[in-house]
Amino acid sequence: MKIIYALIMAVLLASNLPGKAEATTQNFFEYEAGIAAYFQFTPPANLQSNLLRNQFRTITSNQADYLIGFVPEEGYEQFTQADIKVVVHNDGWVVAYFMAETPSSFIYHYTVGDVLKLDQTLGQIAEAMELAPPVVIYTHFKHPAARTMALIEVTATANTTKQIDFRLPVANTYFESSWYVAAPGMFCSLDYTLDDKFIRRVQNAINWDFIAAGDLVPASKHIAKLRGGLTQSFYGLAILYAGSADLEVNFADGIRYIDLPPVPDGLTAAGLDIATYHISFLPLIAR
Repeated sequence: MKIIYALIMAVLLASNLPGKAEATTQNFFEYEAGIAAYFQFTPPANLQSNLLRNQFRTITSNQADYLIGFVPEEGYEQFTQADIKVVVHNDGWVVAYFMAETPSSFIYHYTVGDVLKLDQTLGQIAEAMELAPPVVIYTHFKHPAARTMALIEVTATANTTKQIDFRLPVANTYFESSWYVAAPGMFCSLDYTLDDKFIRRVQNAINWDFIAAGDLVPASKHIAKLRGGLTQSFYGLAILYAGSADLEVNFADGIRYIDLPPVPDGLTAAGLDIATYHISFLPLIAR
């Protein structure tokens, strides 16, 4: 019974009950965000605007200076797990991001095309705030030293096998590599193999994951093979690094480089202004 009581108390403590959490001065974005995009606007903003607030599925923090919540991904509104977290701060910042444990490749949209999820969401929020289309800047709060995100993209047409090869120059420093596959539709599938190692078969679904650092050795040639099903599917790689050497890529349908400049002081200050919470677990002794 003592063990059961201790477990119950631990769950209650983890539920953010009043008096069970401690606010800290840790930067909010560094605490929980991974891949992120943001834009700056001229304050003030009307954080109580229904047009703005209606963009959110859930508002998790409604303060005088900032609004935090989850915005549905366009086209996948029925899936709450695909929602994008957004912060609107009255110092003049709008930030959209995924949690730190999410691979950067998740920014790809489920449809084939140039639109990335975070760009789309920030454009949606800017429109709701009656702002001009924003200049979107990317960063990764868990990898602040990364300066570039390379996006390598392939469209797999029906019943074909495509192969790309690439090398990571040794002159760069690498922080994260991840992949994304979109094979929506009953007759849509994609078999993904990396360096003759079968990774995943995705059918009528969307999938993504990290690539272990040991699986992408710099200077070595790496080959991704993609076999499509009956209808068109999409494959994308996201590689975060610092350095001036471009990746060597052959046979991809597209590659683009997104700059990841240092986070400006104003955005850092906005993150420090937002309260973060750590649960304090005290020794639990059943009496």
